[in-house]
Amino acid sequence: MTATARPLRVLIADDHTPSRDDINRALEHDAKFCVCASVADAAGAIQAALQERPDVCLLDIRMPGGGLAAAWEIAARLPQAKIVMLTISDDDADLFGALRAGAHGYLLKTMSLQRLPEALNGVCAGEAAMPPSLVARII
Repeated sequence: MTATARPLRVLIADDHTPSRDDINRALEHDAKFCVCASVADAAGAIQAALQERPDVCLLDIRMPGGGLAAAWEIAARLPQAKIVMLTISDDDADLFGALRAGAHGYLLKTMSLQRLPEALNGVCAGEAAMPPSLVARII
């Protein structure tokens, strides 16, 4: 990162407070990221996204109001924002629903959060973020 580059702004939306805290900690140790909002539901995610204009929206699928609904709304209203689902669900319906909603990545909460900054950097550079096991199911 050059001295003039600003940190990537990340919105975290997950109804499980310990998960939000763990994600925040994983990102705060990397100077390339700044958590601009941390919310517990889809309505909060949409409102925070419109207010904060994050570079990346990290959304849980199974939060009040629905992560997929938030992804659809954010993608429609902020097409420049990258949407990454971070969830426990490896269900095909959730995976394909997220991709249809405009998600740029689909990560499982079983991943090491130490790998999260690298995955989000990749998404912002135009790469997809997805475990190989899920990529194989898409193909």
